[in-house]
Amino acid sequence: MSRRPGVLALLFAASLVAKLLLVWQLHDHPLLQPSGALDDGVYLALARRVLAGDLALGPDVYFVSPFYVYFLAGALALCGGSLLGARALQALLGACGVVLVAATGRQVFGERSGLAAGCLALLTGVLSFNEVLLLQSAVDPVLTALVVFLLALALAPTSRLRLATLAGLAGGLLVLNRPNALPAIALVAVLTAALGWSRRGLARAGALSLGVALALAPVAIRNRVVAGEWILVSSHGGLNFYIGNNALADGSYRSVPGITPSIEGQARDAKRVAESAVGHTLSAAQVSDYFYREALSWILSAPFEAGGLFVRKLAYVLNQLDLALNYSYSYFANDEQTVLSLLRIGPWLLVPLGFLGFLAPRTKDAPDPYGAWAVFAPAYAVSVAAFFVSSRYRLPLLVMLCIGAGAGLSWLVEAYGSRRFRGLAVPLAGAGFLAVVANVGLGVDHGRASERTEMVARLIADGRVDEGRALLARAERNHPQPALLAYRAARAFQDRGDLATAVPLLEKAAALEPGAPDIRYALGLALLDSDRPEAAVRHLSASSGANAPEAERRFALARALAGVARDDEARVELRAASAATDAASGESWLALGRFALRLRDPELAVTALEKAVAIAPQLAPAHEGLGLAFGYLGRSSDAQRHFEQACRLDPGSASARLNLAVLFARGGRLEEARARAREALAIRPDYEQARVLLRELSPG
Repeated sequence: MSRRPGVLALLFAASLVAKLLLVWQLHDHPLLQPSGALDDGVYLALARRVLAGDLALGPDVYFVSPFYVYFLAGALALCGGSLLGARALQALLGACGVVLVAATGRQVFGERSGLAAGCLALLTGVLSFNEVLLLQSAVDPVLTALVVFLLALALAPTSRLRLATLAGLAGGLLVLNRPNALPAIALVAVLTAALGWSRRGLARAGALSLGVALALAPVAIRNRVVAGEWILVSSHGGLNFYIGNNALADGSYRSVPGITPSIEGQARDAKRVAESAVGHTLSAAQVSDYFYREALSWILSAPFEAGGLFVRKLAYVLNQLDLALNYSYSYFANDEQTVLSLLRIGPWLLVPLGFLGFLAPRTKDAPDPYGAWAVFAPAYAVSVAAFFVSSRYRLPLLVMLCIGAGAGLSWLVEAYGSRRFRGLAVPLAGAGFLAVVANVGLGVDHGRASERTEMVARLIADGRVDEGRALLARAERNHPQPALLAYRAARAFQDRGDLATAVPLLEKAAALEPGAPDIRYALGLALLDSDRPEAAVRHLSASSGANAPEAERRFALARALAGVARDDEARVELRAASAATDAASGESWLALGRFALRLRDPELAVTALEKAVAIAPQLAPAHEGLGLAFGYLGRSSDAQRHFEQACRLDPGSASARLNLAVLFARGGRLEEARARAREALAIRPDYEQARVLLRELSPG
């Protein structure tokens, strides 16, 4: 390729234009904005900590792969904090990766193969899509392309050892971004020594290993210095291995019971779950080891099931399906009007052609030994299948397959042109088998419907209601989870206060899934807020198990029961709400206490309102409510204390002063009662109750 710099420059320019156009089309898409709960939100928060001077990111060992954190911090620093700038920089590096793929193809298989490889990499949409994201997968393509390019140079017959060290350094950076690449790179080093068994082969392997070690050493040392543990990269390997290897695993990401499905939740809860199981405190390395042991124990106890699961995961790695994690490439490629509609190359073509290409004739400058270089692709595929499969985890494999597919395509064209197909029978048979594997339908959700659901809710929440309604109508036609779609849309309308639209959607969702407690709870609340308490009671009573605080659920049911004059049952529910421990805010306890006063249950009101002031001592209405409750109970001194505190906290509260005036009047303290009533009237001149009390307290 270096002999045709014009072609190389044209390929780079075309790649850069396509990738930058995609960045411009998607950078402000509502579904792609970093969220604290998703991986990109965590990476962005960590990168901003680095920019703020927290370079070590202590006090714990890294739980996520560290390379992208520091890359993103550097990109933000370079681009003045602009996320658009960071995405554009990733696109630029992605275009460089396309050129490296082409250059590697030329080095190993020849000029035509290199050009074909570069074009295939440009047209592989999932690579460009990930380069728009603020995730570690954004730099996987360029890092992988750099690794295989330097390996091809380093293993060439006349290469110098320093190239092997550089290749190792690049491989180490890839491991810091994608730790499961380490076994594949280690296998390359071993085969470099074994297949070319000579002093030179051993030296190459040693130089390659040295480069990897130099890249990994700073992170390992940081983990030791900052957290006191020798961990090579990060501590999440054991949990990820367990996610992909247990009795409930299906080959994709599935949350583990007791562990919140987010980066921060996993870091926190994995330790808690492991320590609870063993009964003592564990280090980060020991937590990871615990999950490795649990997974291996299941594999050994159920070898046939584990073997079948591994085969399924390997099929997922090679298949065209989009196993979405956080974001669905299928949705953005098919539902949004972007350049992705033109970038249609994927595993469906790269897997069979890539296999064929790795068997194609090679140039005299091909890696020596070739097998040590070519093993990277299958070894990486196996390393992904050993854990669990996600579309973004297999990007390094697709980069390698672009190189092989370019060679395979060139081989086929040359054979067709010369009418010489000798030697192609067996390779074509293998490629045909892999074509079936890559294209057969596996019946796995690709996340497209989930993204449509999320987009409907986001459009409505952002005030783009007409667009949300239109998308909802389109999505309803063939949505695999219509109840979920209706529920999410209804919740968005409910949050906007549009109960007239929310209630029919929730009723539709409840009819589709009558046993779903979250739907019944949301419908009950919507009906209650629509002044339909009788209907609300039916749904709130069936909402046990909903993903909502038990105190709030019971409180809502109490309100509905009171609305249909079933006060005794309402008091029972209100007491159950008060006994719950998950009403976390002072406002929640204030609402509960006020409702207890409405139901004439001052003792329950005191219980709830004392919790409110314990959580939020400055909450004036809670003190006023306590004054009323203590007044009903005849505890005048306590009532006075809380009324006076309410007046101090809220000088503009006329009701607190009037209630204090009533309390003084009942105790015969008439002058003080008149003074507080005048204060209430001064704050609210139209306060008729204060005016009436003053007349009643006037002498004569």
